[in-house]
Amino acid sequence: MVALYMTWIILLIFVAVLYKYGKKDFTSPAFFLALSFFASFTVVMLNIKNWDIEIYGYNWSTTFCILAAIISFAIGSMIVASRSDRNNVNKATVHWQIETRSANYPYVFFAVLSIIMFLLFLKFKIRNISLSSLLSFTNALRDNYTSEKEYSFLTSQILEALVGVAYISLHRVMLEKFYLRKKVNKNLFIPILLFLFGTLLYTDRNIFLRFMIFGLTAFVMSFNWEGVTTRNNRKLIVRVAAAVLAIAVVFWLYGHLKEYTSDFERMVGIYAGSGIYGFNLWLQDFNNQFTNGELTFSSILNTLSAFGIGQGTSLSQRFEMMVYQSRNDYVFVTNIFSALRIYYQDFGILGIIAVSFPMGMIFEKLYQAAIKRKFGFWWLFYCSHIYHILYFPILEQFLLRFHLGIIYEIFWLCFFYYLVYGTNGLWRIRMKENYGRCNKKGKITKGKCCTKCYKTM
Repeated sequence: MVALYMTWIILLIFVAVLYKYGKKDFTSPAFFLALSFFASFTVVMLNIKNWDIEIYGYNWSTTFCILAAIISFAIGSMIVASRSDRNNVNKATVHWQIETRSANYPYVFFAVLSIIMFLLFLKFKIRNISLSSLLSFTNALRDNYTSEKEYSFLTSQILEALVGVAYISLHRVMLEKFYLRKKVNKNLFIPILLFLFGTLLYTDRNIFLRFMIFGLTAFVMSFNWEGVTTRNNRKLIVRVAAAVLAIAVVFWLYGHLKEYTSDFERMVGIYAGSGIYGFNLWLQDFNNQFTNGELTFSSILNTLSAFGIGQGTSLSQRFEMMVYQSRNDYVFVTNIFSALRIYYQDFGILGIIAVSFPMGMIFEKLYQAAIKRKFGFWWLFYCSHIYHILYFPILEQFLLRFHLGIIYEIFWLCFFYYLVYGTNGLWRIRMKENYGRCNKKGKITKGKCCTKCYKTM
């Protein structure tokens, strides 16, 4: 038990240090990873009795694996950040300006397009549904969850396109509210609401969570547009905490449509904390039979194999179910073991380091591009893919998503962004760069700022 409490304290220290290092920006990748592990571990601490941790134990080896992931990720992140800082010394800050003429934005086009795509998706997903009563609709949803698991290429592309329009629309909401400071066009909410309703028809609730993570991250990065201050961060914590609670409730209600019977407290414990503790229990019994990359690179190997390149892997990405009953009759059930298990099962603790280090470099590079041109494409891309970091203590969502699905996601995101903002796009809403300095100690003035507020751009 000493290891359990000491690990929680160590994670809290890492959160504080990386928060300071990231210049109090909640969306810096290294801080975000440490915060994710700390939040997940806090859930473990709250379930000491429910999970009989005093009997089943907690080992320092789990702590070493967690710290190896955070430290190697942070080192990779710091290397990229230091190079970026050197490249920007004595240089004017780049301010990414969006054309203020918003009449060109295709509000109606995207609203109508999203309605058409949603109706097509609804037709393909639920063919014999009676909308005369709520009961029949609910039953149809449940039948959909339990029966159909495979989707045609056309159905999946309609969904991916609907997702892309929803992301672009929410990006525009943030832009108009926080940058253009104008009343948000109501047509922007049509694609967002239709997407959220479409998630009811989809068997994977992760698509809903990824969108919510994108929205929260975009809000946090937009909220800090006028500078990062302790006072602003306190407001931010309250608003984000309320939003997280609301998202968790909706996620729980979605589960009830799939006939899950867990109460809210149990749902939070299993989904947010069992990844780490499940890994701890698995690690105790691991027999050092390493699988040498067949799990870590399974999606890449199987995708290449589908095109006749190399040989795929027969190892399943779905792990065995771990079940036991505690003394208070709480039944611990999980088949998620955080991203740590996959890396460790393949290569041991070196695998955790080998994946976390370049991952930190990649996300820091995306983060630097995002804050350099706020509300630009890389800002949108970073916000929409930061979920890889948040999921780390829960399950692997980085390398295991290297398949055709994520290629389609990125394609539709790029496609719709280019239509609106691209130089040769249909609407060509202009963006331009301004270089300059101000003499107001970091405050933005007429689209120009000094290097002190570089992080807020």
